[in-house]
Amino acid sequence: LGGHVSTPPANPRPRSVARGYVWSLVGRIGATVFALGVESAHSHLLEPYEIGLAVAGLWLMGLLDYLADLGLGAALVQRTELTAAQIAAAVQAIGLASLALAGVMAVSAWPLATWYGNPAVAWVVLGMAPVFVLRGLAIPARSLLQRDLAFRAISVADLVGAAGQVTLTVALALSGWGVWAIVGGMYALELARVVGYWFASPVALSRRADWSEIPSLMRFGGLVAAGTILSYLFTNADYFMLGRFWDEAELSQYFNGFRLGLYPAVAGGAVVYRVAYPAFVQLKHDPSAMGRRFLATSRQMGMLLFPIALVVAVTADDVVLAMYGPQWL
Repeated sequence: LGGHVSTPPANPRPRSVARGYVWSLVGRIGATVFALGVESAHSHLLEPYEIGLAVAGLWLMGLLDYLADLGLGAALVQRTELTAAQIAAAVQAIGLASLALAGVMAVSAWPLATWYGNPAVAWVVLGMAPVFVLRGLAIPARSLLQRDLAFRAISVADLVGAAGQVTLTVALALSGWGVWAIVGGMYALELARVVGYWFASPVALSRRADWSEIPSLMRFGGLVAAGTILSYLFTNADYFMLGRFWDEAELSQYFNGFRLGLYPAVAGGAVVYRVAYPAFVQLKHDPSAMGRRFLATSRQMGMLLFPIALVVAVTADDVVLAMYGPQWL
């Protein structure tokens, strides 16, 4: 159990990368369809006020989520060689960080409710906080599957979780649970991911954790996490600020419209990042090859996403009517 995990090849075979893109695309298309189904269910079955309550908690959760793995998830993918003891230390560190972040979110519930001017926000935030524990369990296994380009296993787990999220969300919404239908769906998604990732992960953990390597793993992963947090703040600070001045119904309308417009870019970017990051990591000693692949990937992504975004923009009224219903126009 303390031996080396199999080292990824220095140059990933094009067929393996292509297979990864196919499975990642299948998984992302399926997850996007289910995600759109969840949002459509929210909009048709819940009141805008209830969705607005969830937006407050989702904003904080999205920010803290980038701290959940201390950057160790990215480092597990990037590191050339890993021992089982090092992986065990990363799992423990991520688990402890996730527990701490759940506590931070719980402590932040009432200050956030005060900022939004609605005590009900606090209870929603408290209900979301334990989700971090499940995410902390999922991160190491998912990272190791990414490292091995095992995107079929990741996609299957994601699709099962997304299907469970839709099912539970609709069931709870129809039963009159209001905003808790959104929270319950989140638990269904994360629980399925934890089970699926760990079932497929080929790594047996060592009982002895090698914490001496954690600082070196964090040096790389921490830079990735810091950049992601800054990007998140830049692109999502509006939800936090507008929530201070708008009521929950207005905030939910802004949230739904903004998210719907970004879906093509977000979905396409997720497909590319999921496969490209571990593939580029394996080319880190060949900058020329990495540069060529980066340019080719960027061109292909632009050619795919620009026409889709244009169609969404031109047919915005019809898309909103189909997705959310006439009350959102």
